[in-house]
Amino acid sequence: MKLKKFTYCNEFKCMAEKCPESCCQQWSIFFSRHDYLNLRNAQCSEELKKAIDKAFVRVNGNNAQGLNYAVVRLDEKGICPLLDDKGLCMLQKELGEDYSGYACRTFPRLKTKIGGDTYICSLDMSCPKTAQLLIAQREGLILTEKNYDGRDKLLNSGIYSSPAVSESWEGFPYYWAIKDTQIYILQNRRLTVPERMLVLGYFSQKTNEYINHKEGGKIPALAQTLKNNNDVWGNIADSLKPDQSRESYGVKSVGIFAKMLLRVRNKGKNHLKELFGIVADSMEITFKSAENKNIETSFNSEKYLEALAVYEKIERERSYIIENVLVNLIFPQALSEGIWKNYFIAAIFYNLLKTCVPAFLPNDFNDEDLALAISRTAKMTVNNELIKKDALLDFLDNRSYTLPYAAFLIE
Repeated sequence: MKLKKFTYCNEFKCMAEKCPESCCQQWSIFFSRHDYLNLRNAQCSEELKKAIDKAFVRVNGNNAQGLNYAVVRLDEKGICPLLDDKGLCMLQKELGEDYSGYACRTFPRLKTKIGGDTYICSLDMSCPKTAQLLIAQREGLILTEKNYDGRDKLLNSGIYSSPAVSESWEGFPYYWAIKDTQIYILQNRRLTVPERMLVLGYFSQKTNEYINHKEGGKIPALAQTLKNNNDVWGNIADSLKPDQSRESYGVKSVGIFAKMLLRVRNKGKNHLKELFGIVADSMEITFKSAENKNIETSFNSEKYLEALAVYEKIERERSYIIENVLVNLIFPQALSEGIWKNYFIAAIFYNLLKTCVPAFLPNDFNDEDLALAISRTAKMTVNNELIKKDALLDFLDNRSYTLPYAAFLIE
């Protein structure tokens, strides 16, 4: 077996009590049946035993299976009750890592299996430390491959962060040709980040079509053409650049965010509502019901353009940061779930970076502030199915699930 991961993953170390936004709060912490029973039978102090008794709720119904057998009951502030007064996990301190739940043992690591001979590992950007590491990689993310040492108990048990990619998937023979080319495109610094995203869209659409039409054999030639002929890149990007004003771009961007905001208000958790509220307030987003029962959105266009200018300055002066964020998003996406779907998710996320990141930044921000803003944006959007499920359905319903419309989201 081989293991593929970025070199920066080796630098990760949890900030624990120093983390500006702990992962031990504000979201569901599930335990599998095995982990739950293992913990209940553990020999531990009376104090910890009482804390465990109060902390868990068994999951009922169809969800009470797999990794979601029991869930931690968060306290009134949304914090895990198994943290001590220093913000450290009492389970790990007294019993060791093996007694934590799957999410606690792995987050922010994302691991899965590609075919029969390769594991991949990356880090989730909703962790502020991950975002800090991405900001520190000025030369770009470097992918490494080595022999798997067999030490990961969860991988050995077939427990992954996302579904494994089977060799039976029709596009599997071209998996790494596609993935390597996606990363190559995003790391081509001869182009601006938006231009790279447009070329990536072209490549993703073509490879998706080839696989759907059982013409996967054309993919290596397409990949080689893009890698060997940089003149093609400019032609592709120029042909896809939309003719739109910054104001119309803002209307589209705020519209996407506003739909997510409404969904979070209806069913979201308090922390998500708080984060979405910060962004909404920064642009003075308001809603009102129209005569046709639709909901109309209004916002302060000047505030939006001011925020966009902040983002564009970051991308212009330190484009490698946005490059790293996008590469880190693309790498663990399972191509078998849909190459075009994965790209459209990336296009929406790229659009939301411009809307959300500036809202979390103080006037004189440093790299830690920027890392927190990026991690919050990832937490708000990618990690809560708001892009992967709801936003994609919106675009399908509006018949705008297309490369030209994706270009509108990018430029």
